[in-house]
Amino acid sequence: QKQPSGTPGALDAANAVNSILEFVGRTLLWFTSFLAALAGNLLDASIRYSLSIGEKQIMTAVRAGWVVFRDLANMFFIFALLYIAFATMLQIANFDTKRTLAKLVVVGLLLNFSLFFSQIVIDVSNVLAYTAYKSVAARGTEGWTKSSLSEPFMKQFGLAGIYTVGKQGLDLTQEKDKNVKNNLWLIMLMSGIFIFIVAFIFLVAAAVFLIRTIKLLFLMTLSPLAFIAFILPGTEKYAKDWWRMLLGESFVAPLFLLLIYVTLKMSDGLNGAIASVGGKAD
Repeated sequence: QKQPSGTPGALDAANAVNSILEFVGRTLLWFTSFLAALAGNLLDASIRYSLSIGEKQIMTAVRAGWVVFRDLANMFFIFALLYIAFATMLQIANFDTKRTLAKLVVVGLLLNFSLFFSQIVIDVSNVLAYTAYKSVAARGTEGWTKSSLSEPFMKQFGLAGIYTVGKQGLDLTQEKDKNVKNNLWLIMLMSGIFIFIVAFIFLVAAAVFLIRTIKLLFLMTLSPLAFIAFILPGTEKYAKDWWRMLLGESFVAPLFLLLIYVTLKMSDGLNGAIASVGGKAD
């Protein structure tokens, strides 16, 4: 016999379904929150490592590789000088030998400073990036090593207040509101999706800084070949590509952190405007 709506059987079934949905939402929220925390820590670590690329331990390894390519560039320098000499004597040169010879002399003087020039560009960009990072990041008791970019971002957009973790485990702060509790599973589902998007953004940003670090290490190591490529017209485009990549990868860090700083400032202004409108409405 079919039970009328509102009977204990129907209520028990509805509560069971709601409990299952709440369990799924709670699990999703816990998983995405864990993923966001992991991605945030990875982002912080990648930024700190990328902005510390000029440290002595890292540069020792880079310099070892740079010496090898510098010696190869010096050998190429000698062959280029011989090529220009024979091309001039035999009158078979299809390029301006005087201009090429002048470039050869200048490159020969600057070749041994190729790593130094690369470091200047990277250091300038890292100083600008660190200034922006320091303005955004929440700083711990141990200074730079405990700074966090993801933490203020999570707090600013209310992600840190979605749940609190206490000694008794996961406790959703919103469960204290009876009006919210009826649709708690839906709130947790939507929150989990939003946090997953934030975690994905953190992972992409961490990948950007990790790729930046790897590229800059290779660019510094290969800097002698980039300088020597300026000599001949056929290889000059590779030198220009090297400079373009060096500048692009170096200054992507300060530009990214500047955009984060501007975003948080705009969010502060928007929250303040909403609060003032809400206060007037009350």
